[in-house]
Amino acid sequence: MPAEARRRGPARRVRLDPEARREAILAGARRALLRGGLERTTMDEVAAAAGVAKGTPYLYFSSRADLVAAVRRQYGDGIVRHAGGLLEANPPAGEPAAVRLERFAASMFDFAVENRELHHLLFHDTGASESEQLEPVVGIVARYLETAMAAGELRSGDPQFLARVLVAGAHAAMLPAMHGGSPDRDAYLALTRDLIDRLFG
Repeated sequence: MPAEARRRGPARRVRLDPEARREAILAGARRALLRGGLERTTMDEVAAAAGVAKGTPYLYFSSRADLVAAVRRQYGDGIVRHAGGLLEANPPAGEPAAVRLERFAASMFDFAVENRELHHLLFHDTGASESEQLEPVVGIVARYLETAMAAGELRSGDPQFLARVLVAGAHAAMLPAMHGGSPDRDAYLALTRDLIDRLFG
């Protein structure tokens, strides 16, 4: 062993608090799942990817299915934060409400493309429903519509109903656009723009 290494002594393991360790395990699970796929990824591989000892994931998650469900919830929280950041922030000066909705739809598509592999693993490969993840997004869109209607920027209507139609329609338009080798952003935007025009004039 080199003299310098002897003087430094053995490397000390960085100690994480429980919440930070849980987040590290979730991040490791995402990396391991993307690398090995849903069926082949083991809890030991998750531990290795997270940089924690074998068995540590079981201190936080009762099973691999429980861990995958937690990764799915975290992914859904990311969708909600993304949606809220777009629609709950102060709009650019002079931006019409309908244009902002189109920008929102475009950004949600870009988020889905960026996370396409993880999304496929968490929903298509597990057979999990996406409706639970989309429900908070409906709430964000409904609040935005209600504010825009009160300000006279959009035609009046039932904001909750219209938000549900808008989110469901945009999601339905996203499915064919996302399949295949190259996501068709232009086709998706054309469909969502037409939906927004029909809903709000």
